[in-house]
Amino acid sequence: MKTVLHQTPPVVEEWLRERRRIGADTHDEMWDGVYHVAPAPTPQHADLQFQSLHVTRGRLDKRRYRVVGDINVGTKTNYRVPDGAVLEQLTSELFVSTAALVVEVLSPSDQTWHKLDHYVEHGVQEMIVVDPEAQRVTFLRRGESTMVRAPSSELLGLSASEFEALLEWPPLV
Repeated sequence: MKTVLHQTPPVVEEWLRERRRIGADTHDEMWDGVYHVAPAPTPQHADLQFQSLHVTRGRLDKRRYRVVGDINVGTKTNYRVPDGAVLEQLTSELFVSTAALVVEVLSPSDQTWHKLDHYVEHGVQEMIVVDPEAQRVTFLRRGESTMVRAPSSELLGLSASEFEALLEWPPLV
């Protein structure tokens, strides 16, 4: 279900404040000033997220890169929350301007494919898209104006099929 409100009624503002208070807003995103409410992931999604970050961390120079979970990539009024990211530098800031790599695990009503231009605008170099339904991994690399498909990750030194083989795909239900 998609709901668009041209003005935020007080009851919605209160609901959003409550979401922030209890920490239910950690996957919410701001797309050019438009607030996108996203639910927490399913256990299957969370499992693939964890595995993907574990594989990613195992392939990196830990002195140069850090693998983190959900973060806000962008600015206060325009950010996306990937399922994970690779950073060259840790910060205590709420919004990071860029990442070397972001990880997105697809889910129903997911908007991953609409985030590509945002990641390019914010200097993200690579992207991993994990598709639980197809049990496939797609690597993308920063192009001139959008992310473009790539057979492998330069950062990880792995092909998509090699990355897929390292994941323990949950049974499809």
